[in-house]
Amino acid sequence: MKTIKFLFVFLFMSLFSAFAQPPVPTYWAFWDNDLDGHASKIKQIPADKIVTYLNAGWFVVDHKPMPDCDDNNDMVFHSVKGWIDNDGDNYITGYKMLCIGTSMPAGYITEAEVLGYRDCNDNDATVWVTMGLYFDNDGDGRVNGGTTAFCVGLPPTYPAKYIPKSAVLSFQDCDDFNPLVWRTICKSGYPGANYEVCVGNEVSDCGTTAPPLAYSVYPNPVTDRLNITPNENWNDRVEIRLVDQFGRVARVVNNPSAVKGQAISINTGDLKPGIYNLTIKNGELMATKQIGVKL
Repeated sequence: MKTIKFLFVFLFMSLFSAFAQPPVPTYWAFWDNDLDGHASKIKQIPADKIVTYLNAGWFVVDHKPMPDCDDNNDMVFHSVKGWIDNDGDNYITGYKMLCIGTSMPAGYITEAEVLGYRDCNDNDATVWVTMGLYFDNDGDGRVNGGTTAFCVGLPPTYPAKYIPKSAVLSFQDCDDFNPLVWRTICKSGYPGANYEVCVGNEVSDCGTTAPPLAYSVYPNPVTDRLNITPNENWNDRVEIRLVDQFGRVARVVNNPSAVKGQAISINTGDLKPGIYNLTIKNGELMATKQIGVKL
C-alpha cells in the first residue's frame, strides 16, 4: 500500500514539475543575402541553436523578420499587386505581381489609386470608357441601324457624325443625307398611284397608305446578286441604293428608266454580312425595304 502511495506522489510531482517549468525561448534565424534587413529564408530556432546559425552566416533576432521577394537586390523587398496604368489616368487594364521597394515603378499604381478597372485605351489618358454610338450622317438626331463601339473620356467628345443614345430623336431616318427630312409618309397621286415620300413634319394626305412602287426583290437574304424587278414601267429616273446599318452607302445604281418585268441586278458578293436598307426612287416616288446579306 505504501508503494502505491509513493508511486502516485512521484507521478504527481513529475507532472507538476513539467508544467511549472518556464517555456524554452525561441528565436528567428533568417537569411539576408543583400543585407537589406528582409529575409528570403526564415526559421524558428531554440536558444541553444543560435551560435550554430550565426556561424553559418544567418542572422538571429527575437521577432519574425519581414520577407524579401528578391534577396539579390537591396532596393526591393516587398511583393505587391501593381495595377497597370500606362497613360497615368488611373484607369487600369489589369495587374501584375511586382517586387518593389517603397514606391511603384512607372506604369503601375496601387489599388487605392484605381478609379476604374477597365481602360479601353491605356495609351491615351483622355479616353477610358467604351461607349456605343449611333451614326448620324446629316446631324438631325435621327439614325438608322445599331451602334459602333468607341473609346471616349468624360465629358465625352464623340467622333464626327456619331451621337450617343441620349441624343437620338428617332431610330428611323429615311434620308440620312438631308437633315430636313427623316420620315416616310403617303402622298396622293393619280388614281391608284399613291406614293411614299421622305419628309420632315408633313402629314400623310392618303386615306390609306399604298405601296409607293410595285416591285419584287429576290433573293432575300442575298448572297451574290440582288434582283429588283418592276411590276410596271418606271418612266422617270431610277436610283437604287444599298445602305448599311451605319449609314454608309454600299451600292448605288442609276438608270434613266426601268421596264416592267426586267430585273435590275446588283452585285452583293463582296458586301459584309448584315442588314442593309434598300431605297428605290423613281422620280418623286420612293420605296424602302430591309435586305439581309449573308455569306
